[in-house]
Amino acid sequence: MKKLLTLLTLSLFALGLSAQETGCHFVQNTTRRGVTVFQDGILFFAEPDLLRLNYLHPKGDYLIVDEIMLRSRFAGQARDINTEKDLRARAFRNALVCGYTGRCEELAKEMDAEVSVKEEKGVKTYTLTPRKPVSRGITSVEASYDAEGRAVRLVFTEGTRLTNEYLFDY
Repeated sequence: MKKLLTLLTLSLFALGLSAQETGCHFVQNTTRRGVTVFQDGILFFAEPDLLRLNYLHPKGDYLIVDEIMLRSRFAGQARDINTEKDLRARAFRNALVCGYTGRCEELAKEMDAEVSVKEEKGVKTYTLTPRKPVSRGITSVEASYDAEGRAVRLVFTEGTRLTNEYLFDY
């Protein structure tokens, strides 16, 4: 019986390690038509594509990427969007997940974008620009990573009127 309990405990421990979750504090600055709104909270990420933003300001809001679903609650209104059916939501989902995890080449392929890379003071920044003009959705992505490869800043631009900037603090 003791061996069985030990084996069960080790199995559960190994399972927990395989599903490790990472997290950090984030700040989101959304600029729409020249007006910037500040939000912040805690980000949780687990492989392969489970990402959750729990907002502290405004309290109770959230954004969840659960593989193909994008779930959110903002200003008391909850929404579930299947990103396989909504291309604009899919672009946002891919930019957020791939940008956070450092999968810029995958994102560039999805966006059919050119990639430029620059490094300054230990921070590597990727800029993705679609090869063809985009009338709706994300028109550019900028993703910056520290020396350890962790995302420190993501910026998504949609047209000329909307920019989402995420800053990550570990």
